[in-house]
Amino acid sequence: MTYNDPCTIALQEDKKLMAIHSQPASPNADDLSSLVENYAWHIIDGLDHKSADQMLFDLLTREYEKMTWDEVTEEIVDLYDEDTLIDLLPDAK
Repeated sequence: MTYNDPCTIALQEDKKLMAIHSQPASPNADDLSSLVENYAWHIIDGLDHKSADQMLFDLLTREYEKMTWDEVTEEIVDLYDEDTLIDLLPDAK
């Protein structure tokens, strides 16, 4: 077992922090992609089931709201079937 005095430990931690802060100021596209993926997984790992469902619902509705009626109905029929489309249609008032 090695004992390091508090000054040595602090110096080692300072070196780690300096290495992090001395990375290039302009990360490349791969660095950004990795950071985004790591952050997304961090968020996902912290979600409970209800929050994950809400996030997924928000994402899907935001994307489908960009589409036309015809595009949405066509996708439903293509991915499922016409019966599913009929079940999902809002009731006429």
